[in-house]
Amino acid sequence: MRGLRELLAAYRDPEKAATLLAEPPPDEDDGLCPTCHGARFVRYDVPPDDERFGKLVPCPHCRDTDSQTIDRLGALAGLPPATRETHRFPRWQKSPGLAECYNSALAYANGQRSHPFLTFAGEPGTGKTHLAIAISWHWLESAVGTVAYWQVETLLDTLRQGYAQDKAAPLSDTYTTLNFAKKCSLLVLDDLGAEKATDWSAAKLDEVIDHRYINRLATVVTLNVTPNALPPRLADRLSEGKVFVLNARSYRRRKQEQAVQ
Repeated sequence: MRGLRELLAAYRDPEKAATLLAEPPPDEDDGLCPTCHGARFVRYDVPPDDERFGKLVPCPHCRDTDSQTIDRLGALAGLPPATRETHRFPRWQKSPGLAECYNSALAYANGQRSHPFLTFAGEPGTGKTHLAIAISWHWLESAVGTVAYWQVETLLDTLRQGYAQDKAAPLSDTYTTLNFAKKCSLLVLDDLGAEKATDWSAAKLDEVIDHRYINRLATVVTLNVTPNALPPRLADRLSEGKVFVLNARSYRRRKQEQAVQ
């Protein structure tokens, strides 16, 4: 039976998943999916000249996952557990002028994407994070692929800690974190622009965004600043996708006012 560490490595690293899938299935009945053996991804059985050759896709027999599995995937993605109930599309608080933003987020989650980049900008409390996390849970429950949710400052702090150990050779966990952020099926970067700006942080964010831009990987970004306040190269990448500015009063303030009435 494969250990939890090995299966987590497969989830976080597509290359590791490919290695596991190349192994023969275990003889014993270990309770794992008989098709992907717990990796949740398989390769198309096609000849080398087929454009799908070598690509990893979600295992078709793992689509009907139970609630506990979704919770585990959410934890691996970095999604706060409570948001599986609170930050969903049906729980969205409708606000005048934000219907197009909501409809576009829902369409994006359902695979209707003209561009892989989607950005929500606006003041705190306008629902940016709600929509980004709602997309993430929808993605996991639909078995579309892997998800990584990061508040940008937390992601950078995690990477700094690894590089601080040895700048020439960061810890393997640091490489895994960076690699997964670059290659996962859906990346959510929350509060971009709120981090402490340094040349190092700008370079790391550019490395992640540029990789995803070149490979057209789904990326959702929330901003508390205007897109023009970002470094020019980063702003240029995001501007090619859909950018919504949520001009609305804070949901939390509106809720407080309703409670007083």
